[in-house]
Amino acid sequence: MLSRRRMVAGVAGAITGGALLAACGLSGGGGRSGTGDGTGAVPPALRTGTLTVGNQLSYPEQDAIRALTVQAFRERYPGVRVEEVNAPLQQYNQKLLAMLAGGTLPDAMHLYYGQAAGGPADLAAREALRPLDDYVRRDAGPGALGWEDLWPAARQAARYEARQLTLPNGGVAAAIVFFNRDLLRAAGREAPDDLFRRGRWTWDTVVEEATRLTAREPDGALLRAGLGSPLHWEPGTWATVLLRGYGADYLSPDGRRVVVDSPPGRQALQVLSELGPRRRTMPLRGDGDSVALIKEGRVAQALLWFVAAAWWRPLTFEWDIAPAPAGPAGRPLRAVISRAGIARQSTVPDLAWDYLVLAGSPAMDLDQAVRFGLLPLRRSSLPAWRERMRPQRPANLDLIETTLRDLSLDALRRPNPQQGAVDDLLQREVTALLLEAKPADLVAHTLATEGNALLGAG
Repeated sequence: MLSRRRMVAGVAGAITGGALLAACGLSGGGGRSGTGDGTGAVPPALRTGTLTVGNQLSYPEQDAIRALTVQAFRERYPGVRVEEVNAPLQQYNQKLLAMLAGGTLPDAMHLYYGQAAGGPADLAAREALRPLDDYVRRDAGPGALGWEDLWPAARQAARYEARQLTLPNGGVAAAIVFFNRDLLRAAGREAPDDLFRRGRWTWDTVVEEATRLTAREPDGALLRAGLGSPLHWEPGTWATVLLRGYGADYLSPDGRRVVVDSPPGRQALQVLSELGPRRRTMPLRGDGDSVALIKEGRVAQALLWFVAAAWWRPLTFEWDIAPAPAGPAGRPLRAVISRAGIARQSTVPDLAWDYLVLAGSPAMDLDQAVRFGLLPLRRSSLPAWRERMRPQRPANLDLIETTLRDLSLDALRRPNPQQGAVDDLLQREVTALLLEAKPADLVAHTLATEGNALLGAG
C-alpha cells in the first residue's frame, strides 16, 4: 500500500478458519446463483476447480490475516484447490504486470499502491479487471457483502471511471498526530487532544506550540524537537495533509495537473517553512532520525499513519493521539485503503468473488484493523474494534472515530506514466524547503513548472 517501516515481529490471538467462517456467516452449505463459473447453486463443499489468489507479503500482521483468509476459504470449499501467488512489497505489483503480459493473472487479487504501476488503477486502465457491479447488486445485503455497512468514501474509492472494478479491502490507514504526553506535561504545555476538544487544534497552534516545545543548545544542537520531521516518514503524505487543510492540493482530482502554485498552496508551504528552517522545530540535517528521537522521548508530537501505534506501544512514556490539525479549509482526514479485484480473464469468477467477500467480511475487517493498527472499513465494526482496542494504547480512540465519520479518500483515476516522477519531485522540493531553506513561493513555482512539464500539462 505505502512505504512504511516494519512495525512488529509477530502475531498473537489468531482466530481459526472455522471460527472465522462462523463469524462471517459462511459456514455450512448453501450457495449463490452462478454468474460465470458454471457452478450455479452447487453447495460450496461440492464445488471443484482451482482458484489462484494474489497477495503482497509485507508485515507479519497482514500476512497472517491473508493466510487466515485462505485457510477459511479452503475449509468452505474443500474441493477447490487454492494456489497462492505472493511477492514482497512493490515486487508484487511487478509480478502482476508480468503475469498480465503472460495472460496468467491470479483470479482474485489483493491490490496495493492505488496509482502505481501494477496497482488497481493501472490494472483497471489496462482493462485487466472484471467489473463487479452485477455482483455488488446481487450480494449487497447484510447477509453477504454488507455493502451499505462500508464507509461511503471507501465504496467510492474502489470505483474507476463510474465502474465498480474493485472492492475496498484491508482497513483504513489514517494520518494522525501522536504525542508524548509526559514531555508536554513536563513542559507545562496543553496536549493536542485537549486543544482539539477546545476547538484550538489548528496549524497556527502547531507552529506556536512546536516553537515553545523545541529546545536547542547555544550551538544549535537539538535537545528536544517540538515536531517530528516529514523527511523521516512520507514527505508527500505529510505535505498533502497540510495542503488540504488550507484548501489546496498538489495534484488536481484527475491527476493531470500540478495545482499547488496558488495562494492557499503557497500559504500552506509557508507553514512548513516556518516549522522547518525558520523556527527549526523539527529534527533537520545533523539532528538525528525522528523515529529514534521519538523512542528516546525527545520529540513532542509527530504526524504518522495510525499503524505506528504498533511501535509506540512498547515506549515507556505516556503517549496518546489526536486528529491532524485544522487549517482555514477545515480538517480533511488523509487516509488510504487497499483494494481487491478479480481478473477479467478468470474462468472461476464466482469463486473469486466469494474469496473477496470473505476477505472483506466484518470478522476479517475487525481482526485486521485491531492487529495491524488500522481503522475498520465497516460501521458495524466500530463497537467491537473499540472494545478490543481498549486494553491497548492509545486510550482516546473517540477522537479517531470522530474523524473517521468524515472520511475522505482519493479515488482511483487513470494513471499517468509520469506519476512516479511527479511524486519524486514533491519529495525533492519538500527536502529542499526543509534542509536548504528554499523559499515556499519558489518551491510552489518549481513544483508547478516542472511537474506540469512532466505531466504534459504545459
